[in-house]
Amino acid sequence: MRFADDVIEASRESPILVDFWAEWCGPCRTLTPVLEDLEGESGGAWRLVKINVDQEPEIARQFRIASIPTVMLFVDGTPIAEFMGSLPKADLRKWLAQHLPDPDKEELQAAKANCQKGDDSTATQILEALVARRPDWDDAVVELAVLLAWRDPIRADQLLQHLDSRSPLFDRVTHIRQVTSFYPFSVGDEPSAIEALLNRAHEALFRGALTDAVESLISSIHGDKHFADDLARKLCIALFQLYGPCQPELMKWRKRFEMSLF
Repeated sequence: MRFADDVIEASRESPILVDFWAEWCGPCRTLTPVLEDLEGESGGAWRLVKINVDQEPEIARQFRIASIPTVMLFVDGTPIAEFMGSLPKADLRKWLAQHLPDPDKEELQAAKANCQKGDDSTATQILEALVARRPDWDDAVVELAVLLAWRDPIRADQLLQHLDSRSPLFDRVTHIRQVTSFYPFSVGDEPSAIEALLNRAHEALFRGALTDAVESLISSIHGDKHFADDLARKLCIALFQLYGPCQPELMKWRKRFEMSLF
């Protein structure tokens, strides 16, 4: 066993799962075949290395292996997670999903970073690719819907149609639907002052001028904060929650919004 090469250096190329075991260990005989099955299922996403602690006592001492089986996950030359004892296959899958590096999660973070830099176009391209590859990954689906909510509200609604109140993302979904359901008022030739302000907000929103939209919404709140079931208030909250982190200029209106409610 060349631990430095077979584990440390190898883990810089792909994750290495190290199974510390011994022939006399009953739980080891249960765990190791399951780990081998999962390695086969992974399609090469990670590799299993088995270390017999009786044959490699120095390695066991180096990593302070106090009981077996002990399983350690190495990534980029470093142990990042471990557990002791035998686990059912379903629990092992969850443990691996929690700790293995996920390139798609890194892509999702890249999309959010581009959004925060104001590069919505690149963020949208990344998210479109993620959703095409993993259409059931709600985290990516919701983030794409955020960017499409005022650009393509019909598509945004379609992306979210399977999400209901049981989803941990439902608060965010509710804010998105608040934006996608914002339609101009058909008021003929003589709109009321409130309706005119809301229509102005709608026009600004769907050309991407979010600060202009919030300004008109706040003006409408000053006129009638409860108009159309608190429409302007709900929309302002949705816009701050969805787009405030990416648009600092938008958040400058937060205090004015809060003052308009009193």
